[in-house]
Amino acid sequence: MKKDFLLSLIYLSVLVLILVGLKTSDEKTHTVTALAHTIYTGLVR
Repeated sequence: MKKDFLLSLIYLSVLVLILVGLKTSDEKTHTVTALAHTIYTGLVR
């Protein structure tokens, strides 16, 4: 159960990061978003 909670928490933060990255198409934000996405996909697998 704790793992599921952590995963959903990470998923939410990744979603927020992606939304922020889309709003401000800044190079730094884009890198952070890509990094977060990579971490998330790594955790899901």
